[in-house]
Amino acid sequence: MELPGEASRRSHPIPHVQCLHLEKLGHNGKHLLSGLQLELFRGELVCVVGEMGSGKTTLLRLLLGLESPDEGRVIVGGADPSKLAPREAPSFRKQVGVVFEDLKLMPARTVYENVSFPLLLAESSRALIHRKTMQSLTALGLEQKASLRCGELSRCEQQLVAVGRATAHAPLLLLGDEPSAHLDESHTLKVVEHLKSVNLKGTTIVVFTREPKVAELINAPRTLRLTGGRVLEVGPSLLRGTANKAAGMGT
Repeated sequence: MELPGEASRRSHPIPHVQCLHLEKLGHNGKHLLSGLQLELFRGELVCVVGEMGSGKTTLLRLLLGLESPDEGRVIVGGADPSKLAPREAPSFRKQVGVVFEDLKLMPARTVYENVSFPLLLAESSRALIHRKTMQSLTALGLEQKASLRCGELSRCEQQLVAVGRATAHAPLLLLGDEPSAHLDESHTLKVVEHLKSVNLKGTTIVVFTREPKVAELINAPRTLRLTGGRVLEVGPSLLRGTANKAAGMGT
């Protein structure tokens, strides 16, 4: 019987991301990650499900090189992002898109300026910046909001802007920390559809969420559960069971 992700691993034999025996302690001495092992392959769409405090954001920050593991190694595109030389870091950042849980938008700048920012960093031509920015805005239903300042938008609209900014430059790797937070079902579906479209063009996407229902909507070829500081590969039936249990507890 073929395990989830095996077909993808055969067709993408070179790991895009490797987490090797990661150990990470929190400020209280609690293990956030404990011997975590993970391989992600170029062009994969992967969903990582975990409760609040399970280490999802910690893992994302390690993948970005914003933190270093206490033990173990993180390798992204053949390099350790936490050990990049100053001249290498800008190139790495241009290849990565991120939806942070707190969004990190520029509230005084317009929607267009926020979404186009990664393209400016990549020194794209003015024509390409405009085309890619408007494509991203249109895909997320934001084309009529392009000239508004982000600080004037609803939290839902700001969430969509963050997704648009993370995807506009067609990054090699996209990391989403609760990318559908604060969205109703229709907007969540729009984000999921957009992420899948970006993935089909070759971007490796990792979505981190605490909501099993969101993971079901994404229906990624690989769904991982982060628990006890480690990742376990799970199937749709287990995910549904978790969602039903949570619903029964009123959470």
